[in-house]
Amino acid sequence: MGLWLRGELRDLMLNLLEPGKIRREGIFNPEHITTMIGEHCAGKRDNRKQLWTLIMFELWRQNYL
Repeated sequence: MGLWLRGELRDLMLNLLEPGKIRREGIFNPEHITTMIGEHCAGKRDNRKQLWTLIMFELWRQNYL
């Protein structure tokens, strides 16, 4: 999953967790999410579990709220 978030799923992650969108929704801290994405993509930290959870939440939110 970690490699996919750096590769094939990167664009999906960046689109779903775009800071302006996260800020408008008002649920999560967009700066923190941006930091987690940057650390993960740079290979500094393995944030795959947190990022995948946020991606799944955002997809759920778009479909059901």
